[in-house]
Amino acid sequence: MTTSTDTTPAPGELGAAQTPAGRLQALAQGRWRAAGIVFPFLMLFVVLTIASSSFATKANLLNILDQQSATLIIAAAGTLVLVSGGIDLSVGSIYGL
Repeated sequence: MTTSTDTTPAPGELGAAQTPAGRLQALAQGRWRAAGIVFPFLMLFVVLTIASSSFATKANLLNILDQQSATLIIAAAGTLVLVSGGIDLSVGSIYGL
């Protein structure tokens, strides 16, 4: 019977995230992933602001918020239900009423 005295870690055991450069890269990658939806939204906002003089007015932005308020409330409630581990398929039918 032979025993191995090799102390080198397995390839998946010591990942790149253990080094300072690896941790920095993982942090940057996580930030890009989290901000992935913000950049297209900001680009669309800038393009629409440039293309239309009435887009970035207070009245128009309040109108957009007013039109989307029900969807925002239902989305927030659905998010809380999903985060708590439940699933609620009745949201669409209730919103349709």
